[in-house]
Amino acid sequence: LLMERYNQTLERIFKENYQSIAYSHTMHATIDKIEDERMYKTSAQFPPRDLISAFQSALTAEKKNITVRGEQELADELEKTWTRYLNLAQNSLSNQEAKSLRDFSRRIKDLSQQIIDINLASIFSLDGDVQASTKEARKVMVALLLVGVALALMLIFYSSRSILYPLGLITRSAEEIARGNLDLTLPVSSRDEIGKLSESFNSMTLKLREFRRTNRTQFERVQKTTQVALDTFPEAVAVVGPDGKVEIANHLAHQRFGLFAGVDILKHEQKTLWSTYQEAFKTLQPVKYKGYERAIQLFFEGDEYFFLTGAVPMLGDQGELQGVTLVLTDVTNLRRIDETKSSMLSVVSHELKTPLTSIRMATHLLLDERLGQLNEKQLDLILTARDDAERLH
Repeated sequence: LLMERYNQTLERIFKENYQSIAYSHTMHATIDKIEDERMYKTSAQFPPRDLISAFQSALTAEKKNITVRGEQELADELEKTWTRYLNLAQNSLSNQEAKSLRDFSRRIKDLSQQIIDINLASIFSLDGDVQASTKEARKVMVALLLVGVALALMLIFYSSRSILYPLGLITRSAEEIARGNLDLTLPVSSRDEIGKLSESFNSMTLKLREFRRTNRTQFERVQKTTQVALDTFPEAVAVVGPDGKVEIANHLAHQRFGLFAGVDILKHEQKTLWSTYQEAFKTLQPVKYKGYERAIQLFFEGDEYFFLTGAVPMLGDQGELQGVTLVLTDVTNLRRIDETKSSMLSVVSHELKTPLTSIRMATHLLLDERLGQLNEKQLDLILTARDDAERLH
C-alpha cells in the first residue's frame, strides 16, 4: 500500500509537469516556425493558419494544466503577448513594427522557456508528501533488503550443495564431450530436476556414442568404396582439400607421384601440380592442359613416362570450394606413336626424294625436246607426270 501511494504521487506529479513542458515546447517551436515563415515568406498567408491553430491549442492546454506556483502568471502574460503578436503580424509592417514583432517573439519564447524551467524544477524537487513517502519506503526497503540478503545467503549455501555441484559436474562432462570423450556417465543421486537432467545427459551421451560408431562405419565404408573406385581409373587421381593437402589418391598416384594422404602439394617436387591446383582454385573452372610440351616427364623403374595434368574443382551447394581433384593422364604411348609417325614420315620423305628428283629431271629433258619431237599425246602424258612429281616433291 505504501509503495502504491508513493508510485501514484510520483506518477501524478511527473505527468502534470511533463504535460506543461510539452505544451511549452510546442509553443516555443511553433513561434520559431512562424518567424521563419515571416522571414522567408514560404507561405501565401501569414501567419499560416495551421501554425496559429497549433500554438493556440498548446496555449489553451497549458492554461488548463496549471500545477506549479507562478505558472499561472506566466501563462497569462504569455497569452497577452501572443494576442499582441498575432494582431500585429496580420497587418503590413513597417520597420519599427517588424522590430516590435521580433521583440514579442523573443518574449513568447522566453515565457515558454520559464514555464519549462519551473516545471523541470518541480520534477527534480519533490513535494512534501512524496518526500515523506520516500522516507517510509526507504525504511521498508532497507528492512526487506536485509531479509532478502539473509534469505539469499541461505539459498546460496543450499544451492552450492544441492544444485551447483551437480551442475558443475554436468558442465565439466559437457566440456569432455566437446573434446571427443563420449565414454562418460553421470551419477543420478536424486529424482528432482537435477536428477532428470543427469538422466537426460546420460541418454544423450549414449546416443552420441551410437551415432559416432554408425558415422565412423559409414565413413570408412564410403572411404573404402571411393578408394576402390579411384583405383580402377587408368589415370593418376588425387583429391586435394582447400588447404592444399592430399585427402585421398589412387594407387597410380601413389606409385608414380608419391601422392599419399596428408602430402602438401605446395612442397611436391612436381611444381606443375601446384600451379594446376592454384588455377582451378582461383577460377573455380576445370583445367585441362593440352600439348606434349606441358607434359610432366617422369622416370619409374628405368622407364620414361609422360603425364598431362588436369584439375576439376569440387563446389558445395552455395558455390564454395570444397576441394580440387587432380587428374594426371598417362600420354606416354600417345607420345611414342606420334614420334613413330613423325619418324616414318621422315623416312618415307627421304626415300621418295631421290627418285622424284630423277623423274623431275627426266620430264624436264623430255619437255625440252632435246631428245626428239613429242606428239600431242606424249606431251600430255609428260606434263601430267611432271605436275604429279612436283606435287609429291
